[in-house]
Amino acid sequence: MALIHVRTDDLSSDKPGRACNINAHALSIAGQLYEMISLKSMRMKRQTKQRSVVQQIFEQAQRPLSPSEVFDQARSELRAISLATIYRTLKALIDDGTLVPVSLPGLPDRYETRGCAEHHHHHFHCDGCGRVFDVPGCGLHTDVRNPSGFSVKRHAVVLYGDCRECSVNT
Repeated sequence: MALIHVRTDDLSSDKPGRACNINAHALSIAGQLYEMISLKSMRMKRQTKQRSVVQQIFEQAQRPLSPSEVFDQARSELRAISLATIYRTLKALIDDGTLVPVSLPGLPDRYETRGCAEHHHHHFHCDGCGRVFDVPGCGLHTDVRNPSGFSVKRHAVVLYGDCRECSVNT
């Protein structure tokens, strides 16, 4: 087993100039691990057809979508896509900051684009079809409703009712 002699100042040590021995086999394994992580990271970021389709679905929808809504729309373009692929793609898009989760009380998470999420807005949940829509802006004046001595840091409002399509059908 070969040992490699390395000066610790090469390793950004807090005690520069000290020498240490590193097992060559351990160094080789560390290098292989680094390559595997880098390759996996590159794979996760590459622009696949599935990822392109999912991104396009969110750009066109302009509203929060559930994984099943994304799946239903993606199947029209990619018949062989699976729900598992949708979940993996959503996770990758969340991890890279493209999408953010939208959590509504008592409902599974939906997802929307970061650009949409950066603007303060609220949500409307349709009781008829289950879809969620953005409500632009905010009419809530926290300083008027704020109890004495309380400090509001943030708020969320969810409206419930029937969307335009469901209102027409009832």
